[in-house]
Amino acid sequence: KFARTHGWKSFGNKDRQKVRGTSTNERLNGFRATSAQTEEANKIQISPVCSSIHTESIFPSEKPRLIYSGQSCHIDICRVLLHAGSIEFDESQEAVSCYAFQDEAPFGELPLLIHGNVKLAQAGAINRYCARLGGLYPENPMEASRVDMIHDRCLDILSKLFLTKNAFDGERQNAVWTFLRDSFLPSEFGYLEKILAESDDNYFGGDELNAADVVFYAVYRVYEQTGIGASEILDNFARLKVSIDGTRNLGKVKDFVWGESHFPYKPCVAALDESKIKRSLFSGYSL
Repeated sequence: KFARTHGWKSFGNKDRQKVRGTSTNERLNGFRATSAQTEEANKIQISPVCSSIHTESIFPSEKPRLIYSGQSCHIDICRVLLHAGSIEFDESQEAVSCYAFQDEAPFGELPLLIHGNVKLAQAGAINRYCARLGGLYPENPMEASRVDMIHDRCLDILSKLFLTKNAFDGERQNAVWTFLRDSFLPSEFGYLEKILAESDDNYFGGDELNAADVVFYAVYRVYEQTGIGASEILDNFARLKVSIDGTRNLGKVKDFVWGESHFPYKPCVAALDESKIKRSLFSGYSL
């Protein structure tokens, strides 16, 4: 309605108004737009990243609380999303059985997000909630679907790291790490780079970073922590590098503290030749 009244262009990737909020409270209580057209425009509150106008917050006023196990790397994604949105939150890393939360958690397991009367389980649902809370998730259904696509693919990329946990001997572990470094990551980064190139963007959000960029950043950092050489692989993908560099400076991402890697790269001392790698990969062990 405001756009029609004041003659603003419709919000899209290329001609959207560049707007930013400045604090968590502004995002939770409504969003502020900056416009040189009128003084009234400066008083309108809109999303800092996703171009949509809000009149009031629909989120609880309490700080969200994350409860998770120290064994899960998936929790890093929603934690990075909260940092990117400059959302203050409490967290508890529980070294207990998930059955301790059967009565409290929707499915009796971790991770669990509690925000006022909202209780969420499942990594994808928690990630999307945190993205919306921080103003990083588009309201436009087509843009939101694009975010969902990138989000789900990034979770698939992350899940491949668990192959290293399932390889119980040195030969197979070497084979898995070689596959991830030389084949899998370059291929997946190539797909994501192509998506950016086809839309002529450096961010998955178009002119602005959004949740898709943050999720990719979080998964990339998990791979970088392994010591597999993810940064050297990223050097071959210019647009993805811009997305990563931009996300580093988004919100409070720089304040995020990464713990020890869940998947440290520890290759077997005995070197494997190419024939052994192929034999290990395809002798009853599925990638």
